[in-house]
Amino acid sequence: MAARNEAFARTHNPVTPWTIVRADDKHLARINLIKDLLMRLYYDKDDAALLVDPQHRA
Repeated sequence: MAARNEAFARTHNPVTPWTIVRADDKHLARINLIKDLLMRLYYDKDDAALLVDPQHRA
């Protein structure tokens, strides 16, 4: 555990942060990872073309 913590401390920074994802539930882990990634990306929140109908299923 000490080696893991040292690796995180040496490689984590604002440009390339580590994100720890709980993976007890693989599906939920993937959703949370995607959600975290999208929250970090800049996009124009006022651009209606980027909005998706919540009722739409892919």
